[in-house]
Amino acid sequence: RKLSKLNIFEVMSSFSSRYVGVDIGSQKTIMIAEDAEIILTDTGSVSRPTLISFAPSKLRLFGEEAAAQISEYTLPMLNVLAALVDCSPSGLVDESILSHYKAVLNVSGQDNGGRLAFALPQLENGSVSITRILAMFISYLHQRVVTVLGTADFHLSFSLPPSFKQSTRDAFVDATSIAGIDVSKVQVFDASDCLVTTYGRKLMGLIPTVQASLAEKIVLLIDMGHTQSTVIVCKIDSTPENVLIPRKLSVAYDGRLGSYSFDLMLWEYFAKKIETKTKEVIEKGSKRGIRLLGACERLRKLLSQLPTAHVS
Repeated sequence: RKLSKLNIFEVMSSFSSRYVGVDIGSQKTIMIAEDAEIILTDTGSVSRPTLISFAPSKLRLFGEEAAAQISEYTLPMLNVLAALVDCSPSGLVDESILSHYKAVLNVSGQDNGGRLAFALPQLENGSVSITRILAMFISYLHQRVVTVLGTADFHLSFSLPPSFKQSTRDAFVDATSIAGIDVSKVQVFDASDCLVTTYGRKLMGLIPTVQASLAEKIVLLIDMGHTQSTVIVCKIDSTPENVLIPRKLSVAYDGRLGSYSFDLMLWEYFAKKIETKTKEVIEKGSKRGIRLLGACERLRKLLSQLPTAHVS
């Protein structure tokens, strides 16, 4: 808990062994070692899906293995954690997302916002605890790092969404002991603190005249992920040595707004356009529907850099 009051890079620089940063996103998880070495997956991918699969056989699959067996028992890992530990809005899964990826579970109700909540029979009867799920997830990531680095002497530093309560962060640390990992070598950071610290390092690379113009300014940082967004207000303090240090003032979080929201809007637009032009209806969750969704995601990424783009 004291880590949030310290500079993250100062904490990591004090480690006697190597450290690996783990950015757990709602869609993908990326692991990078201190020397900027990306911990690739078994198939050579840069990132691994943040998925967990609760197969009827009670076998728990994570990452690429879970994505390869997408079924009604497959869920985003962060949604599982939020629903089990925090009962926060991020634990509610958007109906359209579920239909596209066919990750629908037993619907347990619908809140006023029109979001569908999910429940797993295996979780309801207590056969699976949050600590055990976390232990399996951490062990899955830890084993991959050991394979790539060739050593088990390293620190794991997790970045979690600011919406997650302290109980979730504590559960991460507690689960490491069950996974057989040294608890002293696991740190859990608030993702908003990571963003502010990274912005501070960027300020260090600016020319002196630009740095001087930014002193005492109020800055708005926006981090939009796949299904969630974080907005941070920080002030750039200047030390007597003219070193700029951003200080976090406040954080706002929306677990229901992300880049995927734009993908869905584009999907609806093109689905209607195709139906008008060809009289063919593209169903959500169908192969054509999923292909169109992938095309819309690529289109959104292109439009974030170019004034015009095409979808095919």
